[in-house]
Amino acid sequence: MLLVALLMSLSCARRKDETGRLPTMFVGVDGASWVAIEELWEQGRLPNLRALAERGVTSKLKPVADISPVIWTSMVTGVKPKTHGIEDFLLPTDQGDIPVTSSIRRVPALWNMLSMADKRVAALGWWASWPAEPVNGIVVSDRALRGVEHGLYPESLAPRFQEIADRFPQPTESGLQAEVARQDSVMGELARQLASEDFDLILVYLRSPDVVSHPYWKYFQPPEDEEIDQEKIERFGELVPAAYEFFDRILGQLVDAAPRETSFFVVSDHGFTAVEGEQYRMLVDLNRVLEHMGYLVRVDGEIDWSRTKAITWNSPPGVPEKMVRIGLHNRDPRGPVSPGDLDQLRDRLASDLRLVVHENGAPLFGVRNPTSAQLEQGADLTVLVHKRRKPSAVFFHGQEIPGIMQSVEELTGTHSVKTKGIFIAAGPDIDPSFSAKVVHALDIAPTVLYSLSLPVAEDFDGMARTRLFSPEFRAANPLQTIPTWGEAREGSATPSEIDDELVEELRALGYLD
Repeated sequence: MLLVALLMSLSCARRKDETGRLPTMFVGVDGASWVAIEELWEQGRLPNLRALAERGVTSKLKPVADISPVIWTSMVTGVKPKTHGIEDFLLPTDQGDIPVTSSIRRVPALWNMLSMADKRVAALGWWASWPAEPVNGIVVSDRALRGVEHGLYPESLAPRFQEIADRFPQPTESGLQAEVARQDSVMGELARQLASEDFDLILVYLRSPDVVSHPYWKYFQPPEDEEIDQEKIERFGELVPAAYEFFDRILGQLVDAAPRETSFFVVSDHGFTAVEGEQYRMLVDLNRVLEHMGYLVRVDGEIDWSRTKAITWNSPPGVPEKMVRIGLHNRDPRGPVSPGDLDQLRDRLASDLRLVVHENGAPLFGVRNPTSAQLEQGADLTVLVHKRRKPSAVFFHGQEIPGIMQSVEELTGTHSVKTKGIFIAAGPDIDPSFSAKVVHALDIAPTVLYSLSLPVAEDFDGMARTRLFSPEFRAANPLQTIPTWGEAREGSATPSEIDDELVEELRALGYLD
């Protein structure tokens, strides 16, 4: 209560209804790269982004990590990953690895901070924002279109959100890129509608440039030292630019809908670079391997449990770390193996799996004992599908195993902690003469708070970039600080029925081995 009272005393003098302050629009664009943007500007494309940049400030953004949900969470919390608690795409639990959620985050995000200061906020589509948290405003989580509970807050928003979603029907073509484009369209339209409503801060996250750049970047930006198939360049070379133009249209709609002097921040978590050589994601059918080796038996296409000695267990197709269960006759499903023979059969199976190789003799699998969590799930052996630069036929004792590759997808674009993103700021309080080579991801939250005349926490790892703002604004708004926006709490995992689907999407982008 003391913190809330302090915040009210610091911020009440700057309430919009008393000062005429306009909303701030924070647009997060996953994977947006200056390399792509500048080339497209040279071609006369991305007019909305260019207009915003020309009347504002541009800089590179330094990531705090190389993993998107980690970076985006640091941006909206102002602290390092070890402090906010989201350090990867997945969180290991006793029930297996689950995608990160808002309940794992240990510290307040910008939407929590603004709510404590009695400011109206809207957070739309932000990574790791599910389950949607109660705020002074709205939260539409990253899973709101997937039919899960607690996808948005408040529940009274559901009819309006559904009406917007219905305007962008499910894509006829399958695939992650089409689904993400639909989500971007829905979030962009909701942000457009909210731009003229009573909000102090609107955060909207768009993902299309990232999911298109992973498989197609190399055809847009061919490396100088690598020969790329010209037919593929002609076929795929416009897909990355099209994703950027799609984002640019959404940005233009937001600028047109917002009050004339709305402040805009446009930020990406990282840029992009070409993958060296060829890299592929392979979905391997381990059951087909076990069947070829005689451990798994099918009759008329159905598994014959009474004759099956080993089977893949609790492992979706794209998961590279697969669990195997031995068919013991004293547990369900009943198999042919005596409990006393478990160790011997497991050792023989492990030896056989190590003999499954590519054409050049490289092993397809690594084998190890299950973790305690995997043992609890019923695993007797853990099999790891090794990464592969180029797919090839697979052999066991010199005989090819047909049909074990369920799919093979090439990855051409990648990023790391060294691949810098973009930062653009424009608005009535921004000083266009400000120059900085790099803005750190950790500086985003304190800078946004300062732009709203709210205090910056002393326990932030980043700093408010006050010199980004005009001398008049800085004179009227000296930097204010408070010890913290909230003490760290214990994070906890929240599983959902779509976790496997989300994991598969991450693997499709090459984020998970």
